[in-house]
Amino acid sequence: MDFYSVVLLFFVYSFIGYVCEILYVSSIQRRFVDRGFLHGPICPVYGFGALLVIFLLKPVSHSIPILFISAVILTSVLEYFTGFLLETLFNTKWWDYSQYKFNIKGRVCLLNSLLFGILSLIGVRIIHPFLLHGMQNIHYAVIKGVSILLLVYFCIDLFYSVKKVLRFNEHLLLLGEFVENLKEKYGSEQWFMGHNLLEIFKTITDTSPQEKDRLHITPALLEKIQSFSQKTRDIDSFIRKFPSISSIRHKISLDHVKARIEQYKKGKKR
Repeated sequence: MDFYSVVLLFFVYSFIGYVCEILYVSSIQRRFVDRGFLHGPICPVYGFGALLVIFLLKPVSHSIPILFISAVILTSVLEYFTGFLLETLFNTKWWDYSQYKFNIKGRVCLLNSLLFGILSLIGVRIIHPFLLHGMQNIHYAVIKGVSILLLVYFCIDLFYSVKKVLRFNEHLLLLGEFVENLKEKYGSEQWFMGHNLLEIFKTITDTSPQEKDRLHITPALLEKIQSFSQKTRDIDSFIRKFPSISSIRHKISLDHVKARIEQYKKGKKR
């Protein structure tokens, strides 16, 4: 196994993981959910996980029970570390298993760990030998060329995905600051009190021109609200991919966007 063959396997397993993730989450939510941190159809954590299981657990691959238990532990450690790393880098929790029994800080849970163990058995015993056999029939130059192209694509995708996440957090920060300004300026107004942010925005937008003057709602404020409405639409995709996503620093802002999406879903059902 040379470098380019390993790279190709990484992308194959990342794609398989992406498909499994979509099927699993979509079946639970009963609608199509496009999962994945990146734009493209790959989940790198599955690629890394598969390679770790294949290479590190090779000495115990002859025993199904030992392989299963070892895979459960190894993949759980990887998922926990990945969740911790993403939370540390982006101040955002991408998935939360707190509602499941036997979870550790919501980053891993027993059910998913057991499923990863089963996938590892299938991967090591069935999928990997099949892929190795298939790669033997492919010219090395093709493997090398495809691997290089995929690596270039991966780097570009990763760059733009990280950029999008940073913009996501920036929008949440600005939205939070805007809400604080609203509280300072309109906190004592009757229409502002006792409502969530979504209802406040709707109230401000739907009132008549005469009512806007009475409530001291300026054109500049309306323009800013419209701007933030556009920004929330720009980050909807993250919430649709990761419904349990939560922000460590910008909880109120993220809750607003989630509420807007829920209202949109209810309106669509009607």
